[in-house]
Amino acid sequence: MTALYDFICNFLRIALPEHITAFSVIYQAMNEEPWIVKENLRQIFHQAITSVIPSYASNSEKYQKLMSLPLKEEELPDETIKNNLRILKGNLKRSKSRYAKILRKSVGKVKSSDLSWRDPLASQVLSSEMEMVKQLPEEEYESFMEPVKYMQASLPNSIKTTCDEFLINYDDGSTEIPPQKLSHENWIEKEEVLKDIAIRILNTLGEIWKNPAFSPKFAKTQSEGTYVADIIVPVIRATLKDLPIGKSAYISTAERQSVASKDRRGGKGKRPDIMFIAKHMDRIYELVFAECSRIICSNVKEDDDKVKLWRELNDALYWTNRGCKLEEKNEFGILGFQVAGQKFDLYVLIRDKENISRLFLLRSVSIPTQYMDNRKTIFEFIEALLLLRRILIVDLSLLFNSRTHESDESSSTISSPPYN
Repeated sequence: MTALYDFICNFLRIALPEHITAFSVIYQAMNEEPWIVKENLRQIFHQAITSVIPSYASNSEKYQKLMSLPLKEEELPDETIKNNLRILKGNLKRSKSRYAKILRKSVGKVKSSDLSWRDPLASQVLSSEMEMVKQLPEEEYESFMEPVKYMQASLPNSIKTTCDEFLINYDDGSTEIPPQKLSHENWIEKEEVLKDIAIRILNTLGEIWKNPAFSPKFAKTQSEGTYVADIIVPVIRATLKDLPIGKSAYISTAERQSVASKDRRGGKGKRPDIMFIAKHMDRIYELVFAECSRIICSNVKEDDDKVKLWRELNDALYWTNRGCKLEEKNEFGILGFQVAGQKFDLYVLIRDKENISRLFLLRSVSIPTQYMDNRKTIFEFIEALLLLRRILIVDLSLLFNSRTHESDESSSTISSPPYN
């Protein structure tokens, strides 16, 4: 956690006062450590502010801004907890339920000083996970649990049979990695296959269009996470389903740390919103990156994500060339797509035999998040996704037919300021 503490301290020192808010600090921290426990983040946040504040005069704008930041969750005053316990005991006294008398005695033994806002009992909530509830006599316990008794109805035996049959007949659909090297000049999936993929993507869009969250009434209120999880990821999964690579690759949607970025930075790497990850000869390769926004995207966010994306592609290309010997350099490229609002930009970064890296914008199309009677928009989106699939398949064939290659070459990506 020391690295995150240093990171937050550095941000607080460098950022302008008008840019410092509780949200901005948390946003920066979550970019570094998406899975940090809330309590740990709060503790580090508090320690960083406490450490930085003495560096500024009490009449300075930065000092006043830091002092205004909330340092911890608002605690329930002890008097409030005592009052809540009194109310709960009164409600239990008036209750005719079998469990009420015993629980009233148990609640009466609880000291308010032993409770905090984290305890349900402090807010007049009795939980089935409390020891006082678990230790109720059988009849009293059944009385307490009665509301959920009929919520947990038994399933028909046919459901168990269906599950068993599914496991017996399961086929993961894995196919072998293409044995031959493919080329962009002559590789394309059969028309029937492309049609099936297009239908699968269209059916996915059809389900998305039924989601009221992205109707004109609610779309602007949705977070980036909802947009990515409910629209972008399903479309990408539909596009890349049944690739001819067996179990050697997968789509990561949990903001996994990029090994290529980590290698370049010598520590913690960037965490793209989506990655396509393959494993060859015990080495991880990241072949597709994605940076996404909310359905409403600011110009600043779009510009920042574009920079972040090409830097991730550059790191990944260097990482790939360090791990394997690619003969057909002009054929192999690291893919990336940026979702900025309802715009989908598809990029590829290629490094030729002369070690010159070139970044190409292949497609810039609209994402049909809602039903529209616009055939051109729908076709262009499908075409961009199928192009992504086609290039990725060629990349995979070249990667899995390459020779291992150990190199100490490092990425040419220039490091960004520590707070970006």
